Amino acid sequence: MFYPRKIFSELTDHLDKRQITVITGMRRTGKTTLAIELLRQAKDTNQIFIDLERFDNRELFTDPNYDNIIRQLTGRGLDFTRKAWIVLDEIQLVPHITSVLKYLYDHYPIKFIVTGSSSFYLKNLFSESLAGRKILFELYPLSFGEFLNFRGEHSGFSIFPGLPLIFTSITPFRHCTMNLLILEDSPKLYWPPGMKRKWIF
Repeated sequence: MFYPRKIFSELTDHLDKRQITVITGMRRTGKTTLAIELLRQAKDTNQIFIDLERFDNRELFTDPNYDNIIRQLTGRGLDFTRKAWIVLDEIQLVPHITSVLKYLYDHYPIKFIVTGSSSFYLKNLFSESLAGRKILFELYPLSFGEFLNFRGEHSGFSIFPGLPLIFTSITPFRHCTMNLLILEDSPKLYWPPGMKRKWIF
């Protein structure tokens, strides 16, 4: 089951835009899952997901002849006479890949969705070579509000702009937060001796 992150609506809004969609953030935050779901949202069979953690895929994008890259991708089923959708996962693993992206972006009707774990690296890499050709979205770790939404527990709190979650009544959320922040994070300091530990989630 796919649980949409808060940023997902921004990503879907950008899906039909010509610019490259760049999703960056820490490892294990769900970048790959979001990219795959965006491909599903495209509802077009002319698409491909390329995992750059595989050496054969990395070699493909290190070919100095960019027309060879197009021939290889055509052999994998893409049709470049019409719009193609390409997801490149973990692009920080391929040096100079932005030159390839720039050429393919400028010469073919391709919508690129790319992910990368090194936020600092990607921001600096893209700032010059792909100026005006990309929009960068940063994915943060799961927030407590998102966690509650995924559990279907939407009531009992309100969110005010610029402020953290404000609990409006005595609810299980308050106990959950206290246990999560105090008891679970610092059990040696706050857990009474001899008390049986009770897991929350």
